[in-house]
Amino acid sequence: MRIFGGRLHRLRGYSLCHERRGPQPRTIDCYHVLNRGNARAPVFHKEGDYQAFVDLFVEARLRFPTMRLLAFVLIPDHFRLALWASADGELDRWMHSVQTAHVRRYLRHYHSSSHVWQGRLKAFPVQEDERLLTALRYIERNPLRTDLVPRAEDWPWSSLHSLARGRVLYCVSMLRKSISVTNEHGMQDGPLLHF
Repeated sequence: MRIFGGRLHRLRGYSLCHERRGPQPRTIDCYHVLNRGNARAPVFHKEGDYQAFVDLFVEARLRFPTMRLLAFVLIPDHFRLALWASADGELDRWMHSVQTAHVRRYLRHYHSSSHVWQGRLKAFPVQEDERLLTALRYIERNPLRTDLVPRAEDWPWSSLHSLARGRVLYCVSMLRKSISVTNEHGMQDGPLLHF
């Protein structure tokens, strides 16, 4: 497994994302999850909307303690998450609780009765460690690609913003802080944050 001239450091001998082959017992899967506003309309209009959505992550973390949020970004018209589910159906229940609570708040706050989300959320399985790193980078660099900020870590509604300032939100898994990249000589190149 090569990445930037090195290999991904394994935690307790396990791959960060489990690659399933054939009918094996369900273990841990990683997902890149996203959903967009209906007709790509903004879903987050002001700071309070973003903060309320982040608060839902914290509530979901309390209700589903084995679910791990590895990274997130909230953009005016969509969100992207990297999630690590450890039980069957956990991703569905976690996302249902977050999206349902958000829709209720949105409809009540904006006195609306229309659809908030464009459709069902999209969840792409990430089955290799290198793909997880790529997904994390893609998610956290999204504000830069959409020209919202000059540097990705400047966007306040992302996990990268918190990590760049030395804070880990309660809802973002501590696993994220422990992922590091090692080169081929076994020397640590530093935390994943510095990509």
